[in-house]
Amino acid sequence: MANDPNRITSPSRTDQVGLGIPHLRTGEAITLISWRRTKQGWAFDVRAGHYVAHNTTHWLLQIGTDRVVLPISEWSLFSS
Repeated sequence: MANDPNRITSPSRTDQVGLGIPHLRTGEAITLISWRRTKQGWAFDVRAGHYVAHNTTHWLLQIGTDRVVLPISEWSLFSS
């Protein structure tokens, strides 16, 4: 499958503001953040896990025993 996020092969991309994502090692602990608009203003969600891979459309994280696929358009690297 061409769009199967479990078969990510390209580790590079540029985010919306033109800054490259730093090199991430498989198994490295990272935190992703997602911002959303609410009636009260802005709110955020975070996901912490271990980096598996990413491509131009998805992050692949290991969170506990689960592999989680998150859209890059909604989730940004917060810390590594």
